[in-house]
Amino acid sequence: MADNLLRQRRNLVVLSSLLVVFNFSDITITKVSILGTELLVGDPTRLAIFVWVAWAYFLVRYYQYWREIPDKSLVKSFLGRFNNYAKEYADKKYRRGQYSSVNYKLRNESIYSWSFNQETVDPVTGNSPDEEPISIPFIQVVLWAIKSLVFVCIKTPHMTEHVLPFIIALFAVISTIFTTAML
Repeated sequence: MADNLLRQRRNLVVLSSLLVVFNFSDITITKVSILGTELLVGDPTRLAIFVWVAWAYFLVRYYQYWREIPDKSLVKSFLGRFNNYAKEYADKKYRRGQYSSVNYKLRNESIYSWSFNQETVDPVTGNSPDEEPISIPFIQVVLWAIKSLVFVCIKTPHMTEHVLPFIIALFAVISTIFTTAML
């Protein structure tokens, strides 16, 4: 990761975490010490506004640097794992033994209707016979998506490096709304 992105991620995570701790621990700020000088806080809401402005700035800066990353590999990792599950399913269930090369293209006609288009090549003739699409149960597609998401979240660094700062920032907003509503 680039140094600028790391710095903005750190700033966003630290400030978001402090906001969450501040919200749930019921801290009241009365004095702030800067270089040994104590400042009395007259209206803590003004200080909170400043902190939220800084938080918004860090969120925007992190997003800008994050957008500059050419290949985040999140989607690529997810789709790669998803396609592996789909290929294993098709190989187990539908593979024809006489063909040496089998490629499956996953298609969805609608959200509930998924199928494979099987492209096979006959090693003798080099022809690709037309075959019917292989239908896939919707629940199977949902299970592959969940397994792929869990894989990307747990077994790759993409989630913690790129997505977790956004989640922590969102949690800071949710915790503030929650604690404010409880008052």
